Amino acid sequence: MSKDQPDYSIPALGPISKESRIEWHSQLSNHGTSIIWRNATVNVRHGKFFPRGCRGFIATIDVYIQNTTPFADNVRVNISPEPGIRETYTAVIAVPALQAPAWLSATFNIMWDRDSLFIFLYTDSGNAQWATDVELNFDAYRSGNYGDTWTSENWRLWIRVNFVGETAGDVPVSGTISVVEIPAVAACYESAWVNVPNGVQTPILTIVGAGTLIQAQLRFTTVVAPGIGVQYVMILYADGVYAFWYSNRDATQSMLAASGRSSCAEFYADNIVTVLTVRVGIKFKRTLELRAIQISGAPVNTYGALSVNEIR
Repeated sequence: MSKDQPDYSIPALGPISKESRIEWHSQLSNHGTSIIWRNATVNVRHGKFFPRGCRGFIATIDVYIQNTTPFADNVRVNISPEPGIRETYTAVIAVPALQAPAWLSATFNIMWDRDSLFIFLYTDSGNAQWATDVELNFDAYRSGNYGDTWTSENWRLWIRVNFVGETAGDVPVSGTISVVEIPAVAACYESAWVNVPNGVQTPILTIVGAGTLIQAQLRFTTVVAPGIGVQYVMILYADGVYAFWYSNRDATQSMLAASGRSSCAEFYADNIVTVLTVRVGIKFKRTLELRAIQISGAPVNTYGALSVNEIR
């Protein structure tokens, strides 16, 4: 069971109290006494969710590990705000061959600005094992599809989170405060040139992560003008689900116009390429996929780019 944070014992801290300015060091721990050894490889993940009290600078995360084989292994320690969101940060514990049971540390040294923290593990080869137990309260999670979906399990994962720079207590408020975007960083992903057959929906680029789309762009290596039988289309899938469709006709409000813009998009052609750009705030937790359709009468090489705010 998780240990209480030091600030929980201090009643109602004010925003300018002495205690609220102290840098607290603490450890969230989750282990019992009787060990059952487990591991997870390939598509399987094992996790532990701390729903509150996790805002601070994460120095290290410890896992109780053994390796009874003559082969070394890596245990990959991943963190995200909640189950179902792709890993925000990953650190690796190198486990030697014949490692005796011990607490081994993954070094993070990152500022974690969320109140919740989800930690999940897997190994590279299945040689290393981590300790679990079946003591109350059960709080383990398991995924059998690379972390896309999770189920709760009747056991506990032996894990410790070591914080420094932790704030003491919550800021006392009442009523509604403004919504603050989860900390994120801007990033741009670009595809190679992809051959898109005439009239075939074709994958161009996929991002694995979590965040919000800022801009998506397709560049088609053709200057065949739009017409009744000619069209250029962008399609977006968020977390594997169809989320957005946009074509040159939406941008120009015309079946025939060679250029134009709308409130969220622009379409134009120069003497080399035809370009469709869309700016729309689509949120995603696991993946964002960009696809293209072109109906110009022949295959066309197509380039794609996605600009996003990624959760970090």
